[in-house]
Amino acid sequence: MALPSGVDALTNAKLVTNNTNMISVTPSIVDQVISPEKSAIFNVTITNLSNQPMPLYASTAPFDNNGYIDNGATQWFVFQQPDLLILPHQSQTENITVNIPKNAEAGAHYATIYFTPLVPVNSLQSNKSPIILRVGVLATIIVTGDIKQSAYIGAIKASIDPWEGPVTLSLRLVNNGNVYLLPHGSLVVYKNRKPVKSFQLGREVIFPNKGYTFTRVWSKHPLLGSYQLKGKLIYGSNNVILESSINFSVTPWDLIIEAGILLAVLGALYKVFRKRLWRAFKALLFKNP
Repeated sequence: MALPSGVDALTNAKLVTNNTNMISVTPSIVDQVISPEKSAIFNVTITNLSNQPMPLYASTAPFDNNGYIDNGATQWFVFQQPDLLILPHQSQTENITVNIPKNAEAGAHYATIYFTPLVPVNSLQSNKSPIILRVGVLATIIVTGDIKQSAYIGAIKASIDPWEGPVTLSLRLVNNGNVYLLPHGSLVVYKNRKPVKSFQLGREVIFPNKGYTFTRVWSKHPLLGSYQLKGKLIYGSNNVILESSINFSVTPWDLIIEAGILLAVLGALYKVFRKRLWRAFKALLFKNP
């Protein structure tokens, strides 16, 4: 790898840094819509926040989000200058070209663009393991064609444990399309058809063939009775609305069970001792003077 002029001594460098504030990049997320066999160029600005010149190299890696891995797009990126040297407290803009192959599948593709600092080998301590720190940019490439924005509500739940609260409310959305979604919506609790608590659901990124469970906690101890939970989510460029509801009850079953056991014990004791109690009562009532 050919490094920029003036940093030849770093040819045998290892990827390492121990300062989490050495570099920053903007933007952190890049979105591009490109047709097959076409290209697009976008810019990323890298800033050296340290007091020393910072040699970096740029690379791409598959995007991995909780098991969702997209390997296809990593070979589409070409860096104008993959090896960089940024002076202290200076910024540099890197031009990145994306080339879409003819057979690219329509829909969203993802890759992570990394900028990794380099330090000389002789600056490393032999008795310590190097700490690899990379600053990344998430690149989302939408390949035009048969774009499918589709989702469904997988489940809506209200869990109460113990009976006096809190209540955990959840709504799960599954993305069965071929692009990522940024849904938003609400969870509303009703009693006697009147809203008693409302939660807004923020925009969470849901990748294709993945699901996300929105969870909110109703911390106030609810009154006893029956409730209805209604969930609403809006997603996609056409603002598709999905709704679901469930009825749930808040009942102190533990107290009811304990009271039932106590009554059963008292009833058994009454049956055992009622004859003796009746005889004692008659003896006291009809006792001769």
